[in-house]
Amino acid sequence: MTKKKLLLGLLPLLLASCNEGPAALSEYIVPLPLFQGKETVNVLHITDLHWSAGTDVIREKDYFDSLFEGAKPDLVVTTGDNVLLGSPKLIDTQLSILDELAKKYDFHFMTTFGNHDRQGSFHPDYWIEAFAKTERGIYRQLKGIYGKSNYVIALTDGSNNPLWNVFALDSNTYRQTGMSYEYDVIHEDQIQWYEDIETMSNDAPNLVYCHIPLYETEYAFRLAGEAGAKLEDNTGRPGVSAPGKIGRYSGTMDEKDVVKNEELGPSRCAVGYERTRMFEAMEAHEGRGVFFGHDHVNDFCAEYTLNEEGTPKITIGYGLKTGDGLYYDAKMMGGTLATLQKDGSVEYFRCFQGYGENSFRKEAMFQ
Repeated sequence: MTKKKLLLGLLPLLLASCNEGPAALSEYIVPLPLFQGKETVNVLHITDLHWSAGTDVIREKDYFDSLFEGAKPDLVVTTGDNVLLGSPKLIDTQLSILDELAKKYDFHFMTTFGNHDRQGSFHPDYWIEAFAKTERGIYRQLKGIYGKSNYVIALTDGSNNPLWNVFALDSNTYRQTGMSYEYDVIHEDQIQWYEDIETMSNDAPNLVYCHIPLYETEYAFRLAGEAGAKLEDNTGRPGVSAPGKIGRYSGTMDEKDVVKNEELGPSRCAVGYERTRMFEAMEAHEGRGVFFGHDHVNDFCAEYTLNEEGTPKITIGYGLKTGDGLYYDAKMMGGTLATLQKDGSVEYFRCFQGYGENSFRKEAMFQ
């Protein structure tokens, strides 16, 4: 993540745009029979790799190898900022390594974009060509919907009915405001597509992965403060309560560059330019969890609902930053694991992985 209010002329921004032409509702559903012969499926979330021209790819391959060996994923989801001012060669190298390890450990992998994945010496559609070279990589670009990386993997037991849906939703890049920028959001047509897919899937339990956090993360964090968690200095506004209700929570917000937002006031979440109805759509359609990256030294997660009378049923929060690209905190590095059950229940774990030998550690997200 780079911080707000940077002059647009300083970045070679390649903004997301609508692709021309409509798409059939089911065109970007990818069925994957991971529940065939199994009662559980492990989805590992990694984020903010920030590979660049200076990345030691051998070192990073060893890092991935240790993380995947410990986490034992069936599906790996990367939520953007995979590269920083990348090139076709760098993208090919990263996906080739992921593909090699996917075959070694028997998993598939997918991605949705961050705000840096369309910058560099390549056309943003190069990701289509690069993923096509892999055996285990899954990627789609939905026609007629805003953004570049919107699609869903339907986890099945070999039948036609999804037991779980895993959504990649592009939270897009930047919105120009004069000579500066704000972060973008998940747009209304993307939300409507999510709802249509869920309706067609008989509201299958689902996880959503994107890059830029939702406003509801800050709401949950403020409610955690009321419940007894320590809020960092200058976070939140005294006397201003947040909507909704929380259950269990864990993790911290350690971003030091406090973001000022008209609705939220000071916040440690680098959210988009407006609050959307994405979270309400998830509550209406059996959403079980929504996870993102973007803020490298935040790992707060909570069970949350906007309905103050209801039971918190959606886990919202940050995945652990994966690797030491750009800036990081070695204490919150690795990946976040969701263990999905056939009955629609789910357990979450943090899989800490450093660069030293025997540094993998797995612990429950909610103790």
